Amino acid sequence: MSLICFVLSFLSGFVYLGFYHDDTKYFSLVSVILPIVGSVLFALLVLFELTREYASLFLFGFNLLAIGFFIHSIYLYFSEVFYSGFSFDKLGDISVGFYVSFVFFFLSTLLSNVLFYMRPKRKEEVK
Repeated sequence: MSLICFVLSFLSGFVYLGFYHDDTKYFSLVSVILPIVGSVLFALLVLFELTREYASLFLFGFNLLAIGFFIHSIYLYFSEVFYSGFSFDKLGDISVGFYVSFVFFFLSTLLSNVLFYMRPKRKEEVK
Protein backbone atom coordinates (compact mmCIF):
# COMPACT_ATOMS: atom_id res chain seq x y z
CA MET A 1 0.00 0.00 0.00
CA SER A 2 2.88 2.36 0.79
CA LEU A 3 4.44 1.78 -2.60
CA ILE A 4 1.13 2.41 -4.38
CA CYS A 5 0.65 5.68 -2.50
CA PHE A 6 4.21 6.74 -3.21
CA VAL A 7 4.00 6.04 -6.95
CA LEU A 8 0.51 7.53 -7.34
CA SER A 9 1.50 10.69 -5.51
CA PHE A 10 4.71 11.02 -7.49
CA LEU A 11 2.91 10.52 -10.79
CA SER A 12 0.03 12.90 -10.03
CA GLY A 13 2.27 15.92 -10.36
CA PHE A 14 3.67 14.74 -13.67
CA VAL A 15 0.24 13.82 -15.05
CA TYR A 16 -1.03 17.32 -14.29
CA LEU A 17 2.13 18.81 -15.78
CA GLY A 18 1.70 16.73 -18.91
CA PHE A 19 -1.87 17.89 -19.56
CA TYR A 20 -1.68 21.54 -18.53
CA HIS A 21 1.91 22.70 -19.08
CA ASP A 22 0.91 24.70 -22.19
CA ASP A 23 -2.14 26.30 -20.60
CA THR A 24 -0.85 28.91 -18.17
CA LYS A 25 -4.38 30.02 -17.36
CA TYR A 26 -5.26 26.74 -15.62
CA PHE A 27 -1.85 25.66 -14.43
CA SER A 28 -0.30 25.86 -10.98
CA LEU A 29 3.33 24.87 -10.63
CA VAL A 30 2.77 24.39 -6.90
CA SER A 31 0.37 21.52 -7.73
CA VAL A 32 3.21 19.82 -9.57
CA ILE A 33 5.89 20.40 -6.95
CA LEU A 34 3.94 19.47 -3.79
CA PRO A 35 3.16 15.81 -4.55
CA ILE A 36 6.69 15.21 -5.80
CA VAL A 37 8.25 16.79 -2.71
CA GLY A 38 5.77 14.88 -0.53
CA SER A 39 6.73 11.62 -2.19
CA VAL A 40 10.46 12.24 -1.75
CA LEU A 41 9.94 13.25 1.87
CA PHE A 42 7.81 10.14 2.40
CA ALA A 43 10.57 7.95 0.97
CA LEU A 44 13.16 9.56 3.23
CA LEU A 45 11.01 9.29 6.37
CA VAL A 46 10.21 5.62 5.74
CA LEU A 47 13.90 4.80 5.86
CA PHE A 48 14.24 5.60 9.56
CA GLU A 49 12.58 3.69 12.37
CA LEU A 50 11.68 6.79 14.41
CA THR A 51 10.02 8.67 11.57
CA ARG A 52 8.37 5.76 9.73
CA GLU A 53 5.12 6.21 11.62
CA TYR A 54 4.77 9.85 10.52
CA ALA A 55 5.77 9.43 6.87
CA SER A 56 2.21 8.86 5.67
CA LEU A 57 1.04 11.97 7.52
CA PHE A 58 3.48 14.10 5.55
CA LEU A 59 2.46 12.43 2.30
CA PHE A 60 -1.21 13.09 3.06
CA GLY A 61 -0.50 16.71 3.99
CA PHE A 62 1.40 17.42 0.79
CA ASN A 63 -1.24 15.65 -1.32
CA LEU A 64 -4.05 17.58 0.35
CA LEU A 65 -2.28 20.86 -0.32
CA ALA A 66 -1.64 19.82 -3.93
CA ILE A 67 -5.29 19.02 -4.60
CA GLY A 68 -6.24 22.32 -2.98
CA PHE A 69 -3.94 24.27 -5.28
CA PHE A 70 -5.18 22.20 -8.23
CA ILE A 71 -8.80 23.11 -7.48
CA HIS A 72 -7.81 26.74 -6.96
CA SER A 73 -6.16 26.89 -10.36
CA ILE A 74 -8.86 24.99 -12.25
CA TYR A 75 -12.16 26.34 -10.86
CA LEU A 76 -12.39 29.12 -13.45
CA TYR A 77 -12.32 26.45 -16.13
CA PHE A 78 -15.75 25.32 -14.96
CA SER A 79 -17.12 28.82 -15.07
CA GLU A 80 -16.11 29.02 -18.72
CA VAL A 81 -17.52 25.60 -19.61
CA PHE A 82 -20.83 26.13 -17.78
CA TYR A 83 -21.16 29.87 -18.45
CA SER A 84 -24.46 29.56 -20.27
CA GLY A 85 -25.88 26.97 -17.88
CA PHE A 86 -25.41 23.34 -16.95
CA SER A 87 -26.17 20.53 -19.36
CA PHE A 88 -24.94 17.00 -19.77
CA ASP A 89 -23.59 17.88 -23.21
CA LYS A 90 -21.20 20.31 -21.57
CA LEU A 91 -19.79 17.57 -19.37
CA GLY A 92 -18.37 16.15 -22.59
CA ASP A 93 -16.73 19.51 -23.29
CA ILE A 94 -14.54 19.17 -20.21
CA SER A 95 -11.06 18.07 -21.24
CA VAL A 96 -9.83 14.56 -20.54
CA GLY A 97 -6.81 16.14 -18.84
CA PHE A 98 -9.00 17.50 -16.10
CA TYR A 99 -10.60 14.13 -15.37
CA VAL A 100 -7.31 12.24 -15.38
CA SER A 101 -5.51 14.85 -13.25
CA PHE A 102 -8.36 15.00 -10.77
CA VAL A 103 -8.51 11.22 -10.43
CA PHE A 104 -4.77 11.05 -9.79
CA PHE A 105 -4.87 13.85 -7.20
CA PHE A 106 -7.98 12.46 -5.53
CA LEU A 107 -6.74 8.87 -5.33
CA SER A 108 -3.31 9.87 -4.06
CA THR A 109 -4.90 12.02 -1.35
CA LEU A 110 -7.45 9.38 -0.39
CA LEU A 111 -4.99 6.49 -0.29
CA SER A 112 -2.41 8.46 1.66
CA ASN A 113 -5.11 9.27 4.21
CA VAL A 114 -6.01 5.59 4.48
CA LEU A 115 -2.33 4.75 4.80
CA PHE A 116 -2.02 7.15 7.71
CA TYR A 117 -4.67 5.25 9.67
CA MET A 118 -3.11 1.88 8.93
CA ARG A 119 -0.61 1.33 11.71
CA PRO A 120 2.66 -0.30 10.75
CA LYS A 121 2.88 -3.84 12.06
CA ARG A 122 5.28 -4.06 14.94
CA LYS A 123 7.43 -7.08 15.41
CA GLU A 124 6.69 -8.86 18.63
CA GLU A 125 9.49 -10.65 20.37
CA VAL A 126 8.93 -14.33 20.90
CA LYS A 127 10.21 -15.60 24.24
